[in-house]
Amino acid sequence: MADGRVARFGAPRLEPHNPEWAVTADRLLRRLARFVARPDYAWDHIGSTSVQGLAAKPIVDLQIGVPSLRDVDGIDAAVARAGFVDVAKIAPNSPGVLRDNPRGAGNFWEKRLFASADPGQYAILHVRQLDSPWWHYTTRFRDLLRSDETLRGDYERMKRGLVEANAGETNYDKYTIAKTAFFDAIQHRLNRP
Repeated sequence: MADGRVARFGAPRLEPHNPEWAVTADRLLRRLARFVARPDYAWDHIGSTSVQGLAAKPIVDLQIGVPSLRDVDGIDAAVARAGFVDVAKIAPNSPGVLRDNPRGAGNFWEKRLFASADPGQYAILHVRQLDSPWWHYTTRFRDLLRSDETLRGDYERMKRGLVEANAGETNYDKYTIAKTAFFDAIQHRLNRP
């Protein structure tokens, strides 16, 4: 499964919320935890597929919080056995592969990104340092979308507009970059620096 190839996502698209996304996320997180075997890591289903009622790109976003990114090199082989490929080796210039969008000084914007090698199951694995701003942001944003119907609707409308604007693209890069303005507009609600 993880033979160095990654499932290709194609042009941005949204699908109605699918309850199977949560089941898939749970299964993938359990698989990763089994291969990685680090009880000091935090394991989360994040992104739009984790929010009931929200249309999403059909790519399950997962997150592992690690005490230090230096640990990640030691788990590369385990993550590969779990069916994920290091995106830095195939698309190092895509947004969010080596670091999140920086806000301030420090190296806690750095991260690692892996993608599912299973063409039948699109998934992205973000590995961030525990207690880093983006590690907190992703779970806080998910929780806010779950609890705030108005914000959830605004976010979905914005995403639909971006899908339309990026219909001819071959990947999600421009779509991903364009969502930053929305995140910046609500950062005060999430205690993001």
